[in-house]
Amino acid sequence: MQKISLKEIKNRMFFPQTFESDSPKYTSEIAKNFAKIIKKGDNIFLTGDLGTGKTFFTKELLTSLETEDFVNSPSFKLINEYRTKSFKILHFDLYRLENVDEILYLGWEEMMTSDAICIVEWAERAKNILPEKRYEISFEHFFQHFSTKKKEVNKRMIKIIKID
Repeated sequence: MQKISLKEIKNRMFFPQTFESDSPKYTSEIAKNFAKIIKKGDNIFLTGDLGTGKTFFTKELLTSLETEDFVNSPSFKLINEYRTKSFKILHFDLYRLENVDEILYLGWEEMMTSDAICIVEWAERAKNILPEKRYEISFEHFFQHFSTKKKEVNKRMIKIIKID
């Protein structure tokens, strides 16, 4: 796979699309351009192992959407709510939940059909109750090593799919 340049990312927001990121700057650029196409009521589901960039991507996405609040992971609260000038964003972290009943107890169905943008980390825990229309973004490490200067190189694949 040929890496898409930072300048080309803005022209590549069609789906499915796979990006090869080797830096926070590149991942940030993907999030920034993705923010330009999402709208109120969109549901965005992120999957991937620990440390693959889900929370970083979410923070960059929320910053690009011009949230008025400090952005942090809702790992212990399960849901954070953020506001922009024209809509709200619900940010879920399902890592600590054990089963679908716990997810449904949060008011899942109502939130997924609201006009808020819903961003869900660890969405694989809700795979059987995802809404029909959604974006799925998967994060996967595919290369880690140390360069000759002892600097860690940490590459990931970010795949974005739109399901209508």
